[in-house]
Amino acid sequence: MMNKTNYNKKGVAKAAATTTQPTAAENAATFPLSPLNMWMMVGSVVLIVLGFLLMLGPGTTQEAFNPDIFSTRRIVIGPLISFIGFVAMAFAIIYNNRKPANTPADAENENTVTSEPQ
Repeated sequence: MMNKTNYNKKGVAKAAATTTQPTAAENAATFPLSPLNMWMMVGSVVLIVLGFLLMLGPGTTQEAFNPDIFSTRRIVIGPLISFIGFVAMAFAIIYNNRKPANTPADAENENTVTSEPQ
């Protein structure tokens, strides 16, 4: 039986690459959206669905005219709530509540004392 070993161009055996699964904390740190963003998105979906539900209702047939198709609930309130939901969804995706990580330049600026000109 032949043992398969990977060699680089110089003929030296390569070390086997080990892969480790990231921890939950590492996943949360690298995931672009926070739990607050997710809850805001859920609320936005609820607003969108509520707006569409407010627009529901019976329509007009050829036999009978239904004046309810022109009600304020169906042509103003429902679309307005759906629109607010779509705007809230965009805001929920864009909103960033995380504080940026300190960089060495930030730490350097915090340690320096500036004096005011006299």
